[in-house]
Amino acid sequence: EIADFLPGVKRVLGKLLKKIPTAPISSLKGKEVVTFMDAINSSSANPVLVKRNWEDMIFMMYTGGTTGPAKGAMLTQKSYMSNRHQVLTWLDLQPEDIALSAFPLFHIAGLALGGFTMTQGITQICVPNPRDAHFLINALKTYKPTFVVNVPTVYFELLKQPEFKKLNLKTHLKWCLSAAAPFPAEYIKSLEEIIGQGNFIELYGMTEMSPVMICNPRYGTKKASSIGMPISDTDVKLIDPETGQLANIGETGEIIIKGPQLMKGYYNKPDEIAKAVKDGWMYTGDVAKMDEDGYFYIVDRVKDMVIVSGFKVFTRELDEVLAQHPDIEIAASVGIPDPERPGSERVGCAIVLKPGIEKSEQEKEKILQYLKEHVAPYKVPKLIVFMDQLPTSGVGKILKREIKKMLLEM
Repeated sequence: EIADFLPGVKRVLGKLLKKIPTAPISSLKGKEVVTFMDAINSSSANPVLVKRNWEDMIFMMYTGGTTGPAKGAMLTQKSYMSNRHQVLTWLDLQPEDIALSAFPLFHIAGLALGGFTMTQGITQICVPNPRDAHFLINALKTYKPTFVVNVPTVYFELLKQPEFKKLNLKTHLKWCLSAAAPFPAEYIKSLEEIIGQGNFIELYGMTEMSPVMICNPRYGTKKASSIGMPISDTDVKLIDPETGQLANIGETGEIIIKGPQLMKGYYNKPDEIAKAVKDGWMYTGDVAKMDEDGYFYIVDRVKDMVIVSGFKVFTRELDEVLAQHPDIEIAASVGIPDPERPGSERVGCAIVLKPGIEKSEQEKEKILQYLKEHVAPYKVPKLIVFMDQLPTSGVGKILKREIKKMLLEM
């Protein structure tokens, strides 16, 4: 986000005129560009330790930007190292472990996993291209990792590969973890047939929380489609986004979180931090419900929730129903303005069909009939569009704002 480092007037004008540079930039006058390896090679093998304060910023990581402009989250020595201790303890990570992850270092999950594991003496397998399923399969065979951490789309791609299903992973792989997006229950079942029953872990994290705050237990009960329970020293509440009232067990509410892993703030965005953090509580923008055992289930993003004639439609729920249709590879639902009802919305769906399924009006009718049998009438989409692939971020998260933009332009 180059805009964050421009003077105020240029920043505003640049965004309005859409002229802020986004491509690689050349050297600035009077400044020297040094490659990473040159910097490493010119450094002492015995660096001088510099004392840091607990509240000093350790690095600034930009949010994914899946729901809006990316923001620079300023993480501190305290937030990052606290989360390191929380994660290593919660997942019982040991020096003899071997990690395989396709998360890049420009994503908080990649930077956190890389830092947490290396400071514990854990071996990490480098992945040049997270979309190269064959490389991942070869890495699983060659290096025999003890755990794997990826986004759901990486696992979905692996499950398509016959070679992956033939791997004998149960001899060395202890568990697989997924984060950053929903993981449908039927895919969990397929994955656990290969990695072993009860060896799939789903967690919930965000850049602002360094990043982990809710996770299924490594050894305890894991619940399908649940993101788990709060990790140590982390407080979680569910509140009504409009009234601020606490939600009861089984009711939906926005997740707000407090813990030592909370960021210092957003770089150069005081208004954004004032909206996101109130009295030490991080307002996540995610809607969830909690069961009687204290396990949480993500329902939707507050911004992704669609209001149809006064009724709330949680698009994640609809996406999960669509994922169970035998003809559908993956689907994403969004809300678009209803021209016939000012102030109301209607549901639109972007769908990728499985190989061999023809994109036709008959297929649309077939899917609509399926939805009419499985969801309430107001949740049935008014618009279905078939796509070859859904727009995703650099780590494979579906960009619903891009889908919404495409549907609005149709």
